[in-house]
Amino acid sequence: AGLDLLSASSIGQPPSPLPTATMDLIETPCLGICLISPQDGMCVGCARTIDEISRWSAMSAAERRAIMQALPERRQRPRRGGRKARFKARLGVTPDSAP
Repeated sequence: AGLDLLSASSIGQPPSPLPTATMDLIETPCLGICLISPQDGMCVGCARTIDEISRWSAMSAAERRAIMQALPERRQRPRRGGRKARFKARLGVTPDSAP
């Protein structure tokens, strides 16, 4: 009964491909280190703002390109040293007294 659904010409032929959805790949600076700095409101990993991150997939290619071009300068901003520096400061460890 199952063979009734197949035509004689389709036996032995590879199955027809299933329809697939296509999606444009969007370039992203995301590094998977998603932590927003309370000092400047920028992601520690990619240097984007919360607004830029949330709107990224809806932005035009030109908007994303403009942000991507600005990121190298943003990443050069000075950092305070993070958790390690705060911990050392609590212990009273200065650069001169550090081992």
